[in-house]
This record gives sequence, structure tokens and C-alpha cells, in this order.
Amino acid sequence: MRHDETVIPVAGSLVRAYRAGTGPDLVLLHGGEPSEAGGTGWAGAVSPADTIGGTGCGGGTGLADLAGEPVLTGETSGLPAGARSAWEPVWTALSGRARVTAPDLPGFGGTPLGQVVPTPAGYAAWLACFLDACGIGPVRLAGLSLGSAIALRAALDMPQRITRLALCDPCGAEPAELTCPVLLTRGLPCRVPDVLVTFLTSASDQHEHDIKARTRLP
Repeated sequence: MRHDETVIPVAGSLVRAYRAGTGPDLVLLHGGEPSEAGGTGWAGAVSPADTIGGTGCGGGTGLADLAGEPVLTGETSGLPAGARSAWEPVWTALSGRARVTAPDLPGFGGTPLGQVVPTPAGYAAWLACFLDACGIGPVRLAGLSLGSAIALRAALDMPQRITRLALCDPCGAEPAELTCPVLLTRGLPCRVPDVLVTFLTSASDQHEHDIKARTRLP
């Protein structure tokens, strides 16, 4: 994984991030697990009618509440603890065709939680500050598990800044009002590297016209 590891000041805290490549801006959001403290988690947070494919984080049965009810923790087990381990299998291919930025989310990896509210909505608000701090304008966004819930929330809250959305092993609702092209895949990014890379790094608008707004893969 060839990259520049850097520390970026965001909203009073220092964020560890990995950056590499040139081209269209692409931000990658890693996964994590809900806290088990007090029984708080994904299960029962949203109606089954609002789900993507009827499964939750890591293939479970519950889904994220995009309104921000579940509280998450930086302690992880099973899913990636930060950006590096989540995206390393496809990093070289992505950074060869785009300007890739992959932060350790607050409370994970090398980034302290600070004042961030650890919910999808809280992380989406933080993401807006992160994009500003990095000088990133319109961006292509990819999320894994928890990262997909954050990406969905961000696309709802700031649609003018998100031009494409790739959701790997997504957990969260699929809002009908989401208008940007969306790629939905099951499992880790390395399962569908060619499709993922093509979707996220295509330099022409023709790819957007050729792909359905909602594309599901096994």
C-alpha cells in the first residue's frame, strides 16, 4: 500500500488519514461495530421496508438508524479497525486512477473520538468538516459497513457534494430521494475490485449513463 500517511486538524482534533494518487477526489470510509453497552446496536433501528437487501452490518439482521440513535464505539472486533486494513486490497488500483483519501474515523485507528457524536448522523456531520479541512469539493464516496451508513447519511445531508456512492456490505436505509449513482455490493471491497474501481474512478459521464442508479451485486 503506497500512500502518504498524514495528520489533518479537523474540528479541534487530529485525524490520521492516508492519501495517494491523482485525479477525481475519492474518499473511503472504513467499517466498525456498534457498541454492546446497554444493548445499544443496529437491531430494530429501522423498518425492514427501509433496508438494503434485508441484512445489516456484517450480514446480521439489524440496520443502522440514519437518524442517529445507535451509539457506536471505537473498539472493534472482526471488522477493520481503521482505513488501512479496510481498503488496502484495492488501494493501489484506486489510487492509480483517483486522488484517494482514507481517514481513520474518530474513535478508530489513529484518530481520537473527540467531540464527535458516534452515530451515522454524527459522523456524517464530521465528514463535512473533514472534506473542508482537506479542501475537497465534489467527491466520490465509498463506505464499508458502518462507513456505508455514514456515506448514505452524508449523501442525504449534502447531496451537492457527493457525486457517486459505492456501498460495500451496506447497513442502512436506501433513501428514495438519493439521486447520485449508487453501487451496492455485498462483502469486502476485494470481492468485486474491478467493478468497484471502474465505478469509482471512471473519468467520463458516460459510465453514469450506462449504469442504473441502483446496481446490486451478489
